[in-house]
Amino acid sequence: MCIQLWNRNTGNLIAEFDDQDHALAFVRAQVGGLDTRQAELEVDRMSLLRIGPDGRSASKIAEGHHVLELIEVPSRAD
Repeated sequence: MCIQLWNRNTGNLIAEFDDQDHALAFVRAQVGGLDTRQAELEVDRMSLLRIGPDGRSASKIAEGHHVLELIEVPSRAD
């Protein structure tokens, strides 16, 4: 299983990660210095997918502004 970040406008793979935490850290780094509107425009093109162990099945985690919502909520350790 892995997490992939896709550009919804071009259909290109932006990056692939071992887990969701690494993917969200990458997105945070991409939008960290941007104001709210710029960050919204940046993540609007993103789609975050969980790829199954078979490497072919995919389920959507979030896309567009929902990606921004994920990075704004601090991660909780159990």
